[in-house]
Order: sequence, then C-alpha cells, then structure tokens
Amino acid sequence: TLLELRPELEAVTRSALMDDRGPAIPKLGAKLLRRLLSALTATYISDDFRICGAEQWKELRNRSGNVSSFKWWGWTKPWWVENKPSIHWHVASGHEIEWAKELSL
Repeated sequence: TLLELRPELEAVTRSALMDDRGPAIPKLGAKLLRRLLSALTATYISDDFRICGAEQWKELRNRSGNVSSFKWWGWTKPWWVENKPSIHWHVASGHEIEWAKELSL
C-alpha cells in the first residue's frame, strides 16, 4: 500500500516541489502530489477485474511463469456469467485520510 512507502513518497514529492532548476520538475512534483492525494482518498477498484473476478485474478497473478492464462483463445462467455462477480474496492482508511490532510496543509 501507499502507507508502506510513505517516507519515500514524501521525500520524492518534497524534493520535486522544492527543485529550483526550472518550472518542469516542480510541476511534476505538483502532479505527483495531486495523484497521491487522489490515490489516498478516492474510492476505486483496487484489483484489475476485466478478465475475471477478484479472487481468480489474485490466483492468476500469483502463478509464476504461466502467462498462457492471459492469452485469448477465442470466444468464451463473459466471466461474470460463469462466476459470481467479486470486486474489491479501495476505501480510504483513517490513516490514509490523516496522511492526506498532512500532505495538503
């Protein structure tokens, strides 16, 4: 999660925002800060579910070296017809909200 990378993300963002070599790097720092705030506070789908449900996607990602699962082998029924849809949502935690407040002040 982003909370695990908090010191590194804060250092990179602060460094970019305070860079005085021209306007391009602080602009990228502002973009990073904006996206970081969005990722911390927004509600969004946390797993890619386009080809299957969340549990099956997690299983496919954990397989090592077997990419044949991701190849298209012709027409099949959509995964939501075969399996019960399961989507995992990111909902901001209290720690994420607190960090976002600290970043924005």
